[in-house]
Amino acid sequence: MPRTNSISIFICLLITTCFLACGLSQNTSKTQEEKTINPHNLDLTQLLQKQPGVYVRGTGYTASISIRGVNSLTLSNEPLFILNGQPIHSYSSLFDMVDRSNITSIKVLKNGGDTSIYGVRGSNGVIVIKTR
Repeated sequence: MPRTNSISIFICLLITTCFLACGLSQNTSKTQEEKTINPHNLDLTQLLQKQPGVYVRGTGYTASISIRGVNSLTLSNEPLFILNGQPIHSYSSLFDMVDRSNITSIKVLKNGGDTSIYGVRGSNGVIVIKTR
């Protein structure tokens, strides 16, 4: 009987190791930074400047946003913006849509595993913004 228990423990350890090695366990990515609530009533550009890995050039709706530097010489380097689950195609549109006092969280998705669910549109990174 003890032999059966040791075999089942071995199989459990083997399965757990496979899940961890293959990345099939829960995603606890360190690249996702989450900031909640906007205590100083900063505008969206200022909030994005505080996010690690996000580069902001300019201010207001004319700002240029990029994640992980310049990815293309000829195409846009702007990340995909997701506002409450809906994709927004440009930062200027997003800036006009978001009421800065209602922002509850901002997540910056940088690596391929996190952005893969967005396909090619997420190749420059994804910024997920949730509001009340």
